[in-house]
Amino acid sequence: MAVPILVDTNIWIYALTDYTEKGDKAREVLSVMSEGNFLILAPLQVMKELGRVLLDKMKLEEDEVLSILENFSRSVSFITESPLDITTAVELRKRYGYLDYFDAIIIATALNNGVELVLSEDVPLPDRISLSGKEVKVINPF
Repeated sequence: MAVPILVDTNIWIYALTDYTEKGDKAREVLSVMSEGNFLILAPLQVMKELGRVLLDKMKLEEDEVLSILENFSRSVSFITESPLDITTAVELRKRYGYLDYFDAIIIATALNNGVELVLSEDVPLPDRISLSGKEVKVINPF
């Protein structure tokens, strides 16, 4: 059985654009995971954030963003977000004050869907986040 791992937006940005060192590492990690025994997951939030960063921050042309988003959507299995993820995210922020709201939603989605591994560079130590008897390990590949 494949090990589910949720991959955060920042890893995809590096992997799908022309970042050099981090892009090379992100592509290597995703390649190893896709060839290994991993199921690469993402909530729709990751795709939304990816589109926003590519369009608004990186100022890429819409046609290029469409191509990147199409490649992305073929590379992952999507998991469903729920209202519970939002309330869980707020609880996580209360417990772990350093979490950004949207990062907390990513982690909450993982927790609520039984995903025990998250790949992200946005979460500082501790790398294990737990709530209500559930735990997720956050791995920074860089």
